Amino acid sequence: AVVSTQSTGNVTSCIDCTEQIVAVGYMGGCLQVYTASLFQLLCTCSRHMGPVYDVKCTRDSNFLVSGSSDCTVRVWETGRGVCQHVFRGHETMISKVLILDERVFSLDIACLKVWSLTDKTLSSGINAEYGVA
Repeated sequence: AVVSTQSTGNVTSCIDCTEQIVAVGYMGGCLQVYTASLFQLLCTCSRHMGPVYDVKCTRDSNFLVSGSSDCTVRVWETGRGVCQHVFRGHETMISKVLILDERVFSLDIACLKVWSLTDKTLSSGINAEYGVA
């Protein structure tokens, strides 16, 4: 199957998938989630104010994490496309994100931050220039 991204008017910037879903991030600041089997659109997530540079799916496919040039990390519910939480604290664009158990990792040009999904706070950070932040 071929999925056209022209309907969003955006250029594709990143992709991640599980056995159940395919998540696509766009330079226009939105994400789209498709079924992996039939490539049917499940939802559109549109709250970032800049390009989405990375997206990751949870193992169970229930949530996505995205990082953007707007310096935010967003946690999305894949079934409805609802933003569950926004992590703020980066000073430059976020180039990589990762979700592992109850932690979200986000990386900008100089800093790695680890966020807790349980209490929605910053757990720790490492500044590339100075060490532990």
